[in-house]
Amino acid sequence: MVLNPYRTTFFSHYELDILESLKIEPNFDFCFIESLRNINLPRISVFYKDIDEDYFKFSDSIANYQKINNSNLTWLDLNNIDTICNYIFKNSKSLEGEI
Repeated sequence: MVLNPYRTTFFSHYELDILESLKIEPNFDFCFIESLRNINLPRISVFYKDIDEDYFKFSDSIANYQKINNSNLTWLDLNNIDTICNYIFKNSKSLEGEI
């Protein structure tokens, strides 16, 4: 767990799942989780340059400057922050009542 503005990192001596980790500090609007493919959460894969199609099977959407043509994924233009924010608002998972 990395918290800002001064980058605080949390280490645990035992395994915690995502919900257990979020219970440590449950007051947040959004939680962005990086690189966990094995949990069922909405996923945006972000590519600055080249798109790695191996990530498509783990993704709900692809954020990139170049439009993709894939009927199973939503393309998010990295130049359009409003669209990305709206997508996050619409597709995020509520954890209310779980933590």
